[in-house]
Amino acid sequence: SKPLIGATMFGVTTPAVETARKHLEELDYEILVFHATGTGGQSMETLIRDGFITGSFDLTTTELADDLVGGVLTAGPTRLNAAGEVGIPQVVSLGALDMVNFGPRDTVP
Repeated sequence: SKPLIGATMFGVTTPAVETARKHLEELDYEILVFHATGTGGQSMETLIRDGFITGSFDLTTTELADDLVGGVLTAGPTRLNAAGEVGIPQVVSLGALDMVNFGPRDTVP
C-alpha cells in the first residue's frame, strides 16, 4: 500500500542510502535496496518495468563502470533506462562510479 522506492547500494554508498532510507520511510515510503552487483541493477530495472517500483533512488552507479571497462559486475548497457522508459521519478548519482570489479589479479587490465 505504500509507494515503493528502489535504491541501489554498494559498500561505500551504504551510509548515504541508509540515511535516505530513514528519511523516506518517515515520509511513508517503502524502500527496497538492491546491491549494485550486476544482478541487483538488473533486478531493479525489471521491477521498474513491471510496475512494482514507483520511484528510483539510484545512488550507486558502479555497474556502469564495470560495463564500460569489462568488469564482472555489469548490469548491461541499458542500465538506468527503465525509469525513463516508464516515466517514474528517478534520482541518479555517481556513487562508486570510480570503482570497477574484476576477478583474480590476472584479469585486471
